Amino acid sequence: MEYVDGIKLSEVIAGDDPKYNKILIADRIVRSYFQQLSIDGFFHADPHPGNIFVTEDNAICYIDFGMMGSLDEEFRQDLAELMIYFSDRNIDGLINQLIRMDILNEKNRHQHFKKRP
Repeated sequence: MEYVDGIKLSEVIAGDDPKYNKILIADRIVRSYFQQLSIDGFFHADPHPGNIFVTEDNAICYIDFGMMGSLDEEFRQDLAELMIYFSDRNIDGLINQLIRMDILNEKNRHQHFKKRP
């Protein structure tokens, strides 16, 4: 680790300093995390607002790498398909993908995912 000249994201969220563009920062964090999960397969496993610093130019910097995770190519592909079903609001596809990923099984109650009349 090295010194990061910035402030914790939690301070940016709580504050109202106009030099911090909260929408841009949020966009960068989401893009960064999707990059980690879907492309790199290696991710920061504890990304709370105290573990993300923001510099004066609205760059984000993760700190505290004590918890990291990795995803293999097959799981990243499964996760991408899951996100497509989610964004398309395809409940049947979502349920089938969760079953394929062995997240849902016979013991889980699939009807909780179905829209109730």
